[in-house]
Amino acid sequence: GDFAKQNRDNPDYEAIERSKVYSLRLNQKRNEKPSIFANENVRKALAYALDKKSLVDNILADGSKEIYGYIPEPNEDFRQEAGALVKTDAKKAKEYLDKAKAELNGDVAIELLSRDGDSDRKVAEFIQGQLQETLPGLTINVKTVPLNNAIELMRKGDYELSVGMWGP
Repeated sequence: GDFAKQNRDNPDYEAIERSKVYSLRLNQKRNEKPSIFANENVRKALAYALDKKSLVDNILADGSKEIYGYIPEPNEDFRQEAGALVKTDAKKAKEYLDKAKAELNGDVAIELLSRDGDSDRKVAEFIQGQLQETLPGLTINVKTVPLNNAIELMRKGDYELSVGMWGP
């Protein structure tokens, strides 16, 4: 991100598109018990609250583009038909969180599993700050672990929220 920001105006700089999709993994069952994400309104609140454009423009800052579904914009036939699945909408996000808080009898706390790399930490901190700012009554606790530990925790389903990547 820093290299891209510093060289954005350089005429020799070229951002190369890659086929990778980063997404939030909302685990509905942790250690064989329903997690906070078993609640549909919590899932919807997070989906509407996260400002994907701000994340890619200000944190990743490497030419990444926000998408609103697993199939990105270049596949125009599909994207035109399906449209944007979930756009940022703070008002809707707050409405869904209020419903969730009523159903769960109080504020909502979520653990966000993050790998310990610098860029991973920056993304996790952005997600934490942005979601907590948009959704009063939501607490995001970031759990930072080495890559191998994160993979093992995700494989076992021992997490609530994590950032996942899919790509060839």
